[in-house]
Amino acid sequence: MDDLLTQEPLAGDTVHGKNQRLQLTLMKKLSQSTKPSKVKERVADLELVRGLYHQLSPTLQAIALKPGGIQYYAHSVIRSEIFQLTRRGNPERYLHLLAFIAHQYYRLQDNLVDVLLASLRSFQNGAIREHKEQCYARREQLNESLKVLLEGIERGLVSTLTTIGSITEDRALSDVRR
Repeated sequence: MDDLLTQEPLAGDTVHGKNQRLQLTLMKKLSQSTKPSKVKERVADLELVRGLYHQLSPTLQAIALKPGGIQYYAHSVIRSEIFQLTRRGNPERYLHLLAFIAHQYYRLQDNLVDVLLASLRSFQNGAIREHKEQCYARREQLNESLKVLLEGIERGLVSTLTTIGSITEDRALSDVRR
């Protein structure tokens, strides 16, 4: 758990101690981003927290903290500055970190499920929108085809009826030839 209070270099930094953040600080905020790089970071965080959680779960079960207690101590870690946490005595600091690890384990799982659902909803909405666009395009194409067909039928029918009308109206033809 003390490793959570060690500094991790930010991406691309090579100078030790400069522009570094504590691992605990990196895990405090969860992103709702569906960008693959952000999801990958959260999955890596979940792997780290899962390992810690499974190592510490017997201790968590032994102290029998209820969900409300876990949330209380975890939120105190989330709200506090690192120096406030490091000034606490070992038992109290470890209790807070233990609750934080359990809380983050649950939160990261929930967060990743939420991101998965948001991604699926976005994909579904995109597929529905694409389907509607295709339906509208097909409908327009069908309407255009029907219009051309009706115009062809109308031209053929009108010309046939005009011919029939001109034959029946022709006075030069006798009744026999009509």
